[in-house]
Amino acid sequence: MRAFVLALVALAIGSFVGCSVETTSHGGLLQVMSPTQAEPASTSTLVYACQPYPGTCVWYQHGSNVVAGTLSGVSSATGMAVDRYGNVYVANQRPSEVLVFAKGSTTATKTLSDPNAQPDDVAVDSNGTVYVANFYGPGAIAVYVGGSTMPTSYLNDPNFVVGVQSVAVDEHHLLAALYDDSNFQIDVDEFVGGKGQGTKVISTGLSGGAVRFDSADNLVLALDSGTGEINIYNGTTFALCNSTPQPGIPSYINLDRSSGDLYIPDVKDKVVHEVTFSDCTGGGTKERNYTAGLMTAGVISTAVDPGPGP
Repeated sequence: MRAFVLALVALAIGSFVGCSVETTSHGGLLQVMSPTQAEPASTSTLVYACQPYPGTCVWYQHGSNVVAGTLSGVSSATGMAVDRYGNVYVANQRPSEVLVFAKGSTTATKTLSDPNAQPDDVAVDSNGTVYVANFYGPGAIAVYVGGSTMPTSYLNDPNFVVGVQSVAVDEHHLLAALYDDSNFQIDVDEFVGGKGQGTKVISTGLSGGAVRFDSADNLVLALDSGTGEINIYNGTTFALCNSTPQPGIPSYINLDRSSGDLYIPDVKDKVVHEVTFSDCTGGGTKERNYTAGLMTAGVISTAVDPGPGP
């Protein structure tokens, strides 16, 4: 369903959008607009942004409007993640692989392969175990343990009717998987310890999006239905506790746990919005916009490293 919605957006803005084998969308270059409050001191933290097709991924120093580097070899980007050391993981749908870049490097240092699958999103836990959400393939979530470049196991669940669109892991190795069910509604399963059988914890009745954990282990969902919204669900009761409408269509969002800021890629407007996080207790304040400068298809994914940078 998300691929269909994004494809319609792509047609409307003259870009190629989606999340299936033939479609991907978003991506955009960053250019800082005037912030609504004082700029923080530079931490050399890097902000990444990817457009889908043709694949383009760039990075900036936080708060800068100058492109500091480009990730080479990306042809069809979807979700991305950064581990505790600043290594960047980019799900690349054509060919089917996840590219791994050391912080500040323009060339991939490792490629995670799964020839029978199609990666949509990627997450990395504190032990370095990598989880790849596959839209198609024999295993809905491919698991890479111990630095392996091929899957060491798979996580699956009868609920995964269509495939998994997004995956996230918290500091306690609790894994969340977001997927379309048979009614094309977004559900979320949790896997305790990143293994075993998934348990459905959320069924939204909506479509689209990505799932992430905040620092309080609440589930944060970016939904691309309608004009787009960010929904926060209590991590214990799974009750909807906050909802923030978005100006465009959010996709693979990122949460910076160190600063509390939320980064929202917007394919429609070719912008990454940086806001103070809207958790269960209140709303967020816009810090700045990073707007497209070199990208043409809008921003599909964004990531922020833990800093400090090179």
